[in-house]
Amino acid sequence: MASPRLESRTQDGKTRVSIQARSQSDLKKILRDLSRVHPVLNVEELLRDATLAKENLEEPLKLSHEFGGHLAGRSTVKTCLALAYHAGLSRDDCPDAIEYLVSDSQACFGYYNETDPVVRRPENTPLHCVYVCANAETGLILSYVEYFGFQKIIACLSTNYAGPALESCYAVNPITGQELDLKVALDLQKDDIAAVYDYRRFDSDRQIRDLKETLAVWFKMARERTICRILDEAVADACARLNLDPDAVIPDETLPEFVNLLSWSLAQLVLRMRSGSTFSPAELRAINELCKGNQPSSIGN
Repeated sequence: MASPRLESRTQDGKTRVSIQARSQSDLKKILRDLSRVHPVLNVEELLRDATLAKENLEEPLKLSHEFGGHLAGRSTVKTCLALAYHAGLSRDDCPDAIEYLVSDSQACFGYYNETDPVVRRPENTPLHCVYVCANAETGLILSYVEYFGFQKIIACLSTNYAGPALESCYAVNPITGQELDLKVALDLQKDDIAAVYDYRRFDSDRQIRDLKETLAVWFKMARERTICRILDEAVADACARLNLDPDAVIPDETLPEFVNLLSWSLAQLVLRMRSGSTFSPAELRAINELCKGNQPSSIGN
């Protein structure tokens, strides 16, 4: 469900409200807002009476690979400064970043994917990464930021650094939450930074390819979770219809009926996840109706 829906209508002098929410927490928030207008509502009782329903996506999924604009850029630079401070650098060491944040001057970052700074990048991992390095020989304090394996940014916190060399990196696998031991190597000069700011070190086609690789990982994970969930639900439903314990061995005399019920519960999954198939919204709706209309209802009742 894309967003919560609330509909109301008046009948026989009473107002009837229908609510569809994405989650229990969303529903609770909507009900609390309604209870301020209608104090007679019992939020906890309504939550207990709510019905959980699962719906498959039937419309195309629309995505954008654009970054979050001006505020997202400022947030990224703040993240870079936080890691720089953690690494031992001070506010005074990072004048370019401070100037950008305080006076809203020219942005001190740009998109970058001309090369891959991540050394021996882990496979099938759309990682999050923040890296800072300070180099007195170049005078640069640089930061590399990567989000979900495809949004890649170079920020320059200073162009006149004269202190000791240092570097720090924090990376995490957003799928598992596990911290990664990542090595990042940046070999950029001041002329390179000007090119980064001017987006001359960024290829939008390469970014789209990176995004496709990230989505492939997420889709595979979602597919596996969906298969496991539907299998569990199909077994639980068949056992409930036949008054069986889902954790016990299915009796031989009940096995044919169990398999029959299970096959109808899984028919929709098989049709949807058929290898190499793409269904239109109309075809998906037809599959849903076919499975609902033909599922055995008399067995076990």
